[in-house]
Amino acid sequence: MGDGREVQLAWEPDPASTQDHYKVVYQEVERYNGDSRTQLVTETMAEEELYPGRNYSITVTAISNGMESDPASQIYFATSKFLYHS
Repeated sequence: MGDGREVQLAWEPDPASTQDHYKVVYQEVERYNGDSRTQLVTETMAEEELYPGRNYSITVTAISNGMESDPASQIYFATSKFLYHS
């Protein structure tokens, strides 16, 4: 941790509905066949093996009773180009 290649997300579920889990999709922006991953999570997500110096987007959808919601707003971020060693 702390080398500029990780992202952590957390959110609060809508109290008016019940979600079984969330689908988090993140992928590199502007790269053909770039890094892309999908995870099913509860209310938090951490990914620590992102590539340095890359731009990523993240989309989150809620899944309940087999139905998937519309995606939440996309999040864009960049990883550090340099690795930090302690």
